[in-house]
Amino acid sequence: MLLGVALNIAFVFLPIYGHALTDPSGWISTGLTVALGFAAILSLYAMLLYNNRLNQIRWVKRAMMFQVIAIGICFAIFFTLGTYGFNVWDEILGVSILFLALLCQYAAIHFIRKDENLVRSVDRLR
Repeated sequence: MLLGVALNIAFVFLPIYGHALTDPSGWISTGLTVALGFAAILSLYAMLLYNNRLNQIRWVKRAMMFQVIAIGICFAIFFTLGTYGFNVWDEILGVSILFLALLCQYAAIHFIRKDENLVRSVDRLR
């Protein structure tokens, strides 16, 4: 989850976020910033819930929802740039970083469930 938070923070320094900030209406930049912020904050909060793994999974799922919203906004920005080809590699990198953050959150849920199953199996042996 910490890697996903780091990837969300690194996204702010990429050119596609700069394109979002130049939006004349302003709602795209605000929506993207809020979605990335909530995804990062909820992931950090979920890391603190290591004692209650089922609650931790719920909070990571909520963070994933905001991550998907951020990816959708980035796709909208990417397709409205109007140019295709080799000059959009920086924007493709930005969208792929958000996908990697989403995959990190998914992997976190997988390993939290795996840990919960291990703890339950040990409790059965007692």
